[in-house]
Amino acid sequence: MIVVLIRHERYEELGELLAGRADAREICHVVEHLPEGVDVDRVASAIRAMPEPENCHAAYHPHAALGQLLLRAGRIGEGLVELRKALDPMDVVSLQCFWTLLLDLGSPDEALAIIDDCAGMAGDMTWELLVERAGLLDSCGRTVQAIEELRVRPEVREPEGVAYLSDLLLSVGRLDEAIALVEPGFRIGNNIDVMARLMIRQGRVAEGAQLLCRAASVAGWS
Repeated sequence: MIVVLIRHERYEELGELLAGRADAREICHVVEHLPEGVDVDRVASAIRAMPEPENCHAAYHPHAALGQLLLRAGRIGEGLVELRKALDPMDVVSLQCFWTLLLDLGSPDEALAIIDDCAGMAGDMTWELLVERAGLLDSCGRTVQAIEELRVRPEVREPEGVAYLSDLLLSVGRLDEAIALVEPGFRIGNNIDVMARLMIRQGRVAEGAQLLCRAASVAGWS
């Protein structure tokens, strides 16, 4: 229905329809594929008529829909203002959608800024937010910076952090460092599959294959 109203430029009816909805899920999907020549300001006005939701994913907040509409129209500054109103530092799935969109639109610095905004809202750069930041840095060719930011955190001594950081090290050709990072935990039974794949990359194929079988047995893989 929303698509039909926009396609036929029935903006007043669109506003009336959206005024009765707090969940912006449908309009968020629609703004990804708006037809050419659409009146962005009138669609934006209709979205602004939506009530403030009590509880929803950040990605389906009316401000997220409005922000994405404006960003896709090339109005980056206005779009960011709206997108920031939808941010939820606990909702990293939605955050990843936001920074991916900004990166696709050629705005990596703005993408980093919204992650930092979430850290400010949370009172700290949590491990989950730092992983998003590292993923963004890696996506725009700043993997070494991502590695340096991660390796000072205590979480990289835990199995999940070790696995994540080792993948980044491997992606920039630092195989020996990745193995040295994984080895202490591996000796007490952690990240067996990670070490197996690193051994295979190092040319120790037979050892790595044996470890993968061991990891499969421990995990109950079929």
